[in-house]
Amino acid sequence: MTHAIQESRPNSDASLYPKLRIHARDSVWVKNEEYIAQSRHGDKWAMLKLATNESIILSDNELFELYGAGELKWRSRPSLNAPLSPLAPQALSENANCDAMRKHDYVQYVSEHADGYRCSKPWIKERIDEKADLIGDKNPPSSSSVLNWKKLHDAHYAEIGLAAYAARHDLKGKRGSRLPEISQEAIERALDRYSQGGSVVDAHVEAEKFIFEFNQSAAGKKFCKTALPKFLTKTGTLASPSLSTLRREISQKVSPYVAEAGRVGKYSARKKFQTYQTRSLPERPYAEVEVDFTPMDVLLVAENGAHLGRPSLVVFLDRATRMVLGFSVSFDVPTYAAVIGGIKHATYRKEISHIDGLKDEDWPCMGRIERLYIDNGLEFANTHLRTASAQLGFEIVRLPPREPWLKGLVERFMREAAKFAHRLPGTTHSNAVDHRQYEEPEPPVLTMTEFRDMVTKWIVTDYNASPNRALGRVPGVSRSPIDAWRDKLDTFDLPILPDKKLFIALAGEHEERTVQKYGVEWDHIRYWTPELDRILTHPSHRAKSSSGRPAKYQVHRDPYDLSKVYLHSGDTDPVIELPAVQKWAEYTRGLTVHQHRLCRQHELVREEQRSDPIALMKAKAAIIEAGLGVLKSGTRKKLERNLVRFLYGDRAQLLHADVAQGSPQVPGHEPMPLSPLMPTPALIVAERYRENRKSAVAPDPQVAGPTSTPVEDDMDEIEKFASEMKSGVRTDD
Repeated sequence: MTHAIQESRPNSDASLYPKLRIHARDSVWVKNEEYIAQSRHGDKWAMLKLATNESIILSDNELFELYGAGELKWRSRPSLNAPLSPLAPQALSENANCDAMRKHDYVQYVSEHADGYRCSKPWIKERIDEKADLIGDKNPPSSSSVLNWKKLHDAHYAEIGLAAYAARHDLKGKRGSRLPEISQEAIERALDRYSQGGSVVDAHVEAEKFIFEFNQSAAGKKFCKTALPKFLTKTGTLASPSLSTLRREISQKVSPYVAEAGRVGKYSARKKFQTYQTRSLPERPYAEVEVDFTPMDVLLVAENGAHLGRPSLVVFLDRATRMVLGFSVSFDVPTYAAVIGGIKHATYRKEISHIDGLKDEDWPCMGRIERLYIDNGLEFANTHLRTASAQLGFEIVRLPPREPWLKGLVERFMREAAKFAHRLPGTTHSNAVDHRQYEEPEPPVLTMTEFRDMVTKWIVTDYNASPNRALGRVPGVSRSPIDAWRDKLDTFDLPILPDKKLFIALAGEHEERTVQKYGVEWDHIRYWTPELDRILTHPSHRAKSSSGRPAKYQVHRDPYDLSKVYLHSGDTDPVIELPAVQKWAEYTRGLTVHQHRLCRQHELVREEQRSDPIALMKAKAAIIEAGLGVLKSGTRKKLERNLVRFLYGDRAQLLHADVAQGSPQVPGHEPMPLSPLMPTPALIVAERYRENRKSAVAPDPQVAGPTSTPVEDDMDEIEKFASEMKSGVRTDD
């Protein structure tokens, strides 16, 4: 009894998949190779390969696996045509689909008739007339047409549906070229010439040249004797392909991408034809951040109304939430100094409560950047940013050149920022030709402080609060960046941030400098503190010095404040602050890198002497006084841009140039602030600077030295123009 029950159990190893409906003499295509199903033995099929007459044995499981992988097709009876593409249904137009439905109705009526299907044409003709009366078809098909449709139905309908009845014009006609092989080779050479950037005429000339050389050879003369007359010219030589033939071959064989790459370049071809996909959002804020630098289309003024020019904007945008993490605005050219200001603003808490209608928590972004996407601008691709990334713990991803769509979020923000700037008084346009097409804008009235506050309020109240389709949790439903920020707060934990006082020490401009007894020297300015004694006496420093190589240390500085630097000792205190020595303390107070280099260059050209604090302070005073005259004139734009970069920094510090204490102020002199960030700007006294400039330029007869021919630098033109503005006499050539 038990044995009988065990025998009645089904075999657990048997496949549960159904058998494929394959019959003997069916055509089977396995991996695009045609076979004929010969006979079945148990659960296996014996098949004959038509190309080589080889026999193979395939089980039902093997056939089903091939069918599931899309590598097996079969027809219920032998067919001369290969299986049609399964993409054919998507290629049907609306008219073709209606025509296919009409054909299927006739085939279905004939095949499923109550009297059974017959191949007799008279019988099929009667059925066609009956169906035509039912559907009101005034132009019924013939019996032969319905029989052909029935064959297409049996061969392809089960796989591709109504597309089996489609008129496959793409499969009609003879495949391949009808030209001689030598003419085809000439066309291939012409196509290569076209793909490399030549025109159609150039390609045709290349084909004619190849045919001419062939006709002159012995093989060509022999070929012309046996060639068909239609391929020869009237003189009996092989004719070159015509221009129309070449155009047709180009349209059929040369890819538009290849043609564009050869004629214009790969960059243009990728931009024109390459597809793209939408990437997923990062899981948490600050994981991926994009940055960009652009000049703003608005003119700013000083407190006294002098035009200062266009500011530049550096923006850091979060990919996960589209939130603006931070920005910086300055008159500086694209430099690392402006970038590090934006990184600092993006890292720490925003203090915006002084702006009307805003609170600090309205802009809650603060944290460490994990991955920063940059382009190839010099303000980003430099050693300073690489060092800052190591100090602050973020990764730099440098994107390929000329592909701005790889950081399209910040590019789109810059477009919105340009629209915002065009709504402000004093707006302008980057393109002078486009600027003429607009009405005369309002005169500029915004200062740097006002513009920075307006940008902050626009970001907080407009951009961060505007719905964005890419942020929706469901496709088609928009969400604002601030809402996306709230949604991702659960996945974002604020790490420990470096102290604000140490930020510049970690991320400022850096160089390796040696520590001497007089301190550390950078750009001819010396810095010293008593803490250096511990470094000079430390065993590791003495070991480096005794090894024959200099003991160098990492030194960082704020490019907008040269009054101090930060030294990374490594062995003693982690960071040591080094103020400028007493000799340079007055000169470096509020001094920027750009100002120092310009002052030193100006003084070296004037007097060809070593760095001296008194001489440099005199040079600074002379440059400031000369620059004020140019700024007030408003006639030389290039000089104005250079002067604004010199006079205005991005720090709330003034440029002091006091040389002689107690000098009287000139009555009626108009004060001009040297930093728009200070509420009470200092006065610049023209008379004092005039005296200082004379003492700085006038040679001392008691000092012996080689005489040299005076060399003019960039500031000569500024001083000359300033004196002309005061005297009212112009001496332009």
